[in-house]
Amino acid sequence: GDCAFQLNRWLSKVTLPKNLVNLESYAFAGCAIERLSLPKGLRKIGEGALMNNNLQKLVMPDQVEIIEKRAFIGQLYAFFTLIVSLSSSLLGMVLLEGWL
Repeated sequence: GDCAFQLNRWLSKVTLPKNLVNLESYAFAGCAIERLSLPKGLRKIGEGALMNNNLQKLVMPDQVEIIEKRAFIGQLYAFFTLIVSLSSSLLGMVLLEGWL
């Protein structure tokens, strides 16, 4: 749910359930996650869901339809790798709208 693991600075590794459909707002905000593969069934990433982490690599499935504002901002590293299929219409939207 919303804010489920927020500000858990000891949380650096996460395995999300394969049947996860929504990553709720601020669910992992302020944690220490470095690498994350989002499950193929994921449709929505809520506002600030992964903000203020240590992301170095994020793998996002094609099925993601909604990325809310500030989903990924405030990473410890200035750059991180976002892997999205070239067939995904989200790639341009994420880059153009500044959700990173």
